Amino acid sequence: ARQKVAGIILMSTQITTEHLQAIKEASIPILLVGQQHPLLPSLIHDDYEAGKMMGEFVVEQGHHQIIYLGVT
Repeated sequence: ARQKVAGIILMSTQITTEHLQAIKEASIPILLVGQQHPLLPSLIHDDYEAGKMMGEFVVEQGHHQIIYLGVT
């Protein structure tokens, strides 16, 4: 059986014209997370506060030698 997608949550570092064309052709709701684009519904979050909350949680769990690996 074929399953249909109700919507897409998109996390991308760059939105190209090819992306915009594919989004237009998909004809389903798309939410861009982590950045704003004038042609797409967008959700922006506070990276600093999220990182602070994660760090506090990890320390509260008793961990003290912590490393973060990620992109900036």
